[in-house]
Amino acid sequence: MKLLEGLKEGVLIQGLSSSLGRYCLREMVLYGTKVLGAVEPGRGGTEWEGIPVFDTVREAQGRTGARISVVSVMGSGLIDSLIEAADAGIGLIICISGGEKLPRLLWATRVVEQYGSLMLGPSCGGILIPNLTKVGILPHYGVKGGRWIVVSRSASLAHTIVTSMGLGISVWIDVGEEILGRGIYEILKELRGGGESHGVLYLAAGDEVDLELGEFLKGTFSPSFAYIPGREIDPGRYWEISSALRGKGFFVLGPDLKIPQGLMPDQTLEGSSRAST
Repeated sequence: MKLLEGLKEGVLIQGLSSSLGRYCLREMVLYGTKVLGAVEPGRGGTEWEGIPVFDTVREAQGRTGARISVVSVMGSGLIDSLIEAADAGIGLIICISGGEKLPRLLWATRVVEQYGSLMLGPSCGGILIPNLTKVGILPHYGVKGGRWIVVSRSASLAHTIVTSMGLGISVWIDVGEEILGRGIYEILKELRGGGESHGVLYLAAGDEVDLELGEFLKGTFSPSFAYIPGREIDPGRYWEISSALRGKGFFVLGPDLKIPQGLMPDQTLEGSSRAST
């Protein structure tokens, strides 16, 4: 499944009974995202603010052809919702909710992948392609289009950094605190295969996951940049991660978020005010 094609075709959302789900749906519609339907058992055949509601993901997928679903189901129903989406043929599951124990989520992720589906999350912000679509709950105010790929572990931190640096981005993917599957890696491979030269900004969390994802970025995109928080809180851990990631076209930004001149091709600096300082 081609990521950008799937996003353009439209998405489903699972979990209207939660305030998170209703908030997400409103945010996506307001941004202009094509929402094909919502899934809420027992409410099939109705509408919610003009969006058709279905009892099951299989019914929704069959009626709309959607290949991407946003899961906002909370608590004990989350695992079943993820597996239901995969069983219905959803290619990319974006899980913005959480609240389940890690071992159960790991198991569910493996089951989802056995169905041939990919997953982002849990507790991720989703995907934002400026001026085109927003799938999830990423803050879009002040974010403008450009040529950067942004991968983040914290949506609020990423929004602050992206807007303060004035970066123009082509796509922003927030994977959340935990990366349980191969979804983000497959998406990045697809973006790499797009044939365009991108600069990548990785906004890390300062943990073991950064080493794995950072190494992947280092071998996939060049140049790539990372901002790693926690320098003052745990300097030893900060330097361990930053030292491991540096090299082969991968650069770690300092607290001033300044990108040295000459490190990025001109076309990837669109919208960046700091890059030229």
